[in-house]
Amino acid sequence: MDYLILIVGLLLLALLILLWKYAELKGRIEQRARQIFEEWQERELEIISKRRAEILLHVVQQTFCVISPDHELKPQSQQAK
Repeated sequence: MDYLILIVGLLLLALLILLWKYAELKGRIEQRARQIFEEWQERELEIISKRRAEILLHVVQQTFCVISPDHELKPQSQQAK
C-alpha cells in the first residue's frame, strides 16, 4: 500500500511538472507568434503607405501640376510656357 501511494504521488508530481512546462512553452510560443505578427504587420503597413504615397503623387502630377527639371511644382497652366 505504501508503494501505491508513492507511485501515485510521483505520477502526480510528474503531471504537475509537465503541466508547468506546457504552460511555459505555450507562453513562449504565443510571445514569438505575436512578435512575428507585429513585424509582418509593420512591414505590410509600410508597403501600403509607400504605395498610397506613390499613387497620390501620381494623381497629383497627372491632375494638377508638372514637375519641372529643377524639381519645382508648376501648375499645368504654366506648363506650356
